[in-house]
Amino acid sequence: LFVLLSCVSCDDYSIAIMSDMHIGESAYQTQLAQEAVAAINSKISSDDIRFVIITGDISNSALPEQMQDAKAILDQLQVPYLPILGNHDVWTYNSTWEEPEPTGDALFAQTFSDVFDSFPLGQLTYSNISAWDPLLNITTVCQNWELQYD
Repeated sequence: LFVLLSCVSCDDYSIAIMSDMHIGESAYQTQLAQEAVAAINSKISSDDIRFVIITGDISNSALPEQMQDAKAILDQLQVPYLPILGNHDVWTYNSTWEEPEPTGDALFAQTFSDVFDSFPLGQLTYSNISAWDPLLNITTVCQNWELQYD
């Protein structure tokens, strides 16, 4: 599954959901993401879409350029959006190299910080707190947010 374009009705408005963009996997994935954004934008008025939730796997392998490319596509949305970290967004790697520890969580926080800092609807709580993981002997940046929206 690449992109799930779904509008969830909430009384008198809708929320669009995108998932598994996997930007960086192929040019086709990028094209599909651009088409999904265009489809959402075309339905904003007719479906009263208030915002979009992106449910993870925004990048294919958490490379900085993949996160930036994904953000550039998502920034074309004409309504606010909230991304969620996916398993493909955690550990930075390519075909010949891998980060010694998961740094994608911090990269995700940095890339989308303006999205969380300026979300205009409801009350968004985004703590973005780092925590020590003694099992893996690393610091992880927790990516939790809560939106209260009526």
